[in-house]
Amino acid sequence: ILIAFIRGGKDLKSIIGSKECSRADWIAFGVYTAFMVGCIALCFMVVYREQKLKKLSKFPHHPDEHLFTKKFLWGVNIIGLAIGFVSTNIGIGGGAIMTPVLLKLNFMPQVISYTSMYLIVWNRIVSAIVFFAGGYVVVDYLLLIGGVMFVAILLSEFKANQMVKKAGRQSFITFTFVLLVLLSLLAVLYTTWTFIQDKREKNEKLLDFKPFCAAAK
Repeated sequence: ILIAFIRGGKDLKSIIGSKECSRADWIAFGVYTAFMVGCIALCFMVVYREQKLKKLSKFPHHPDEHLFTKKFLWGVNIIGLAIGFVSTNIGIGGGAIMTPVLLKLNFMPQVISYTSMYLIVWNRIVSAIVFFAGGYVVVDYLLLIGGVMFVAILLSEFKANQMVKKAGRQSFITFTFVLLVLLSLLAVLYTTWTFIQDKREKNEKLLDFKPFCAAAK
């Protein structure tokens, strides 16, 4: 939230008067990046230390519990970086890629669902605050759509828990995840195809990349 107000945006003025691609803008971005890398390193050390303490104290290991070894932690951090890069450039939510990856790593479907929702909630809180501050939000529309989604999520969560208890397994959640991923993939392919068609109609180059700071000059 702080970095959004410091750097500003298209319609959000910087609180320090920073301009896009200025020295102050790059310094703010560099500090933010260093802070985020520091958070990852701190979490890495805390989780690894707790895993070592469990091993030393001979803490009983549950079959569904992961062993957070150095190799595993390095692997998931690299995977997370790759997912962030791909999802940002394609323009889809990271969950569409993260969900099948976590399934492949043998995390329980319900754990994956709650993990994704946890990340989404914090991400949306930040976005909501920035959008309100920038004056982007249409409040009546937000209340209507937000209310409908809130009720839908509560009902679906309740129904999903009922189905898990009745079936005694979570396989249907896995199938739902896979179906959503396939639908997301089809949506990405469709939007990519329409983008290519639009470029062709305008006789524009498909791979005409503009410099990052071109708009600021």
